[in-house]
Amino acid sequence: MDALHPNDDVESVNAGGEYWFHKMVALRAGYKSLFARDSEEGLCFGAGLNYKLMGYTTLMIDYAYEDFGVLKEVQLFTLGLAF
Repeated sequence: MDALHPNDDVESVNAGGEYWFHKMVALRAGYKSLFARDSEEGLCFGAGLNYKLMGYTTLMIDYAYEDFGVLKEVQLFTLGLAF
């Protein structure tokens, strides 16, 4: 959770949470721009997967969905490697 107090826009709050299953699968949900009038942002949710490859290498796959007003449905995908 964080609160925004910009000098050129309205104040708002962002809130979200994440739950991990066995340090492998993550479920995430949140809401952007709470209490902000005329905001394009809103509900967002997603999931992530951490898959151990060989040694200390981990493949990370993330997906997120956000309802973004004028842009309608925004979908984000991330693919990463950690070692």
